[in-house]
Amino acid sequence: MLVNNDQGGYDGMMHLLKLGHRHVRVIGAPTYSIAMQQRIAGARRALREFGIHDHDPIIVSGTLPQYEMGMAAANHLFDESPHPTAIFALTDVTAVGVMHAAAQRGLSVPAALSVIGFDDIPLAGFMLPSLTTVAQPIRAMGQEAARLVLEQIEYPDFEPEHVVLPTHLVVRDSTRAYTG
Repeated sequence: MLVNNDQGGYDGMMHLLKLGHRHVRVIGAPTYSIAMQQRIAGARRALREFGIHDHDPIIVSGTLPQYEMGMAAANHLFDESPHPTAIFALTDVTAVGVMHAAAQRGLSVPAALSVIGFDDIPLAGFMLPSLTTVAQPIRAMGQEAARLVLEQIEYPDFEPEHVVLPTHLVVRDSTRAYTG
């Protein structure tokens, strides 16, 4: 069982693009993760639809734990001139690191930087500002997993079912329109 990571990456990036952001960077976990590759593919698809081609590397990745990677990658990006107007962190924990790095640099989220995450962990709604994120249907994932296990026990000769659940965008306070 999976979630539609490609569509989630697309929806997250489209949200930023529709808000007028064009200087967007993506921060993700190691690129060997299939989920991260799918999220990046979706984000790139959205960029292509807006006529934005991969300039410089749009993706910053690393092997640090997610929070530390968000901090380190964001600090690296803030040294760019001009720095990004929006960052799409491919996990919420990474986005929290980005938001803390921005605060340490005196960059207001979302006034100076829009930030979006992926997962919709409980902390996302408690951040200040609250984190816009692509939500995974955690409860539905658990229910489907239980159903599939029970079905496999009852019918062991049947081929396991392949289930892909949808994600959805949860718009909160960490993103806003680019005012340039």
